[in-house]
Amino acid sequence: MAKKDFYKAWFGAACLSPLLALTACGDEAKLKEIQKKADERVAEAQREAKEKIAAAEKKLDDTKAEFASAAEKAKAEADNAIAVAKETADEGVKEAADALARARDAYKAEARARLKTVNKDVQDASVRASKAPAKIKPAIDKAMKAIVEKQKDVAKDIAAFDTATLDTFRNVKGKLDADLAALRNAALGVKAKLPP
Repeated sequence: MAKKDFYKAWFGAACLSPLLALTACGDEAKLKEIQKKADERVAEAQREAKEKIAAAEKKLDDTKAEFASAAEKAKAEADNAIAVAKETADEGVKEAADALARARDAYKAEARARLKTVNKDVQDASVRASKAPAKIKPAIDKAMKAIVEKQKDVAKDIAAFDTATLDTFRNVKGKLDADLAALRNAALGVKAKLPP
C-alpha cells in the first residue's frame, strides 16, 4: 500500500472513529434508555406481583376468618341442638320413670285387691279347718301350711313389681297370676275336703 493510500485509510479511520464513537454513544444512550425502561417494567411487574400476592394473602386470611367463624357458629348450633336434645331426652326419661312408677303402683294395687279376695277364701278354709274332724286334721294342716307358703310366694311377687322394668313387667305379672291361681285352688281344695 502506498503512503498516500495509508494516509487516506488512516484519515478515513480517524474521521470514522469519532463518528463511530458518536454513533456508539448514541446506541449506548439508547441501550441505557431501553435498559431503564426494562428495569421500570420489571419493577412495575414486581410491584404488581407483590400487590397481587398481598391481595391473595388478604383474601386467604379473610377466607380463613370466615371459615373459622362458620365453624364456630356450626359448633355453637350443634352444642345448642345437643343441649336441647339432652333436655328433651331427660324429660322423656323422667316421664318414662314416672309412668313406670305409676304402672308399678297400679299393678301392686290390683295384686293386693286380688290377694284380699283370695285371702277371704283362705280365712274361710282356715276357720272351717279348725273345726275339722280328727281323721282329716293332719291332711288339712298340711294343706294349710302349703297355703301359707303360697301366700309368701304371692307377697314376693307383689314386691317384685318394685324392681320390674318395662321388659320384665309381663313376666312378673304372669308369675303373680299363676301364684294367685295356685293359692286360690289350694284354698278351694281345703274347703272341698272339709265337711259343710
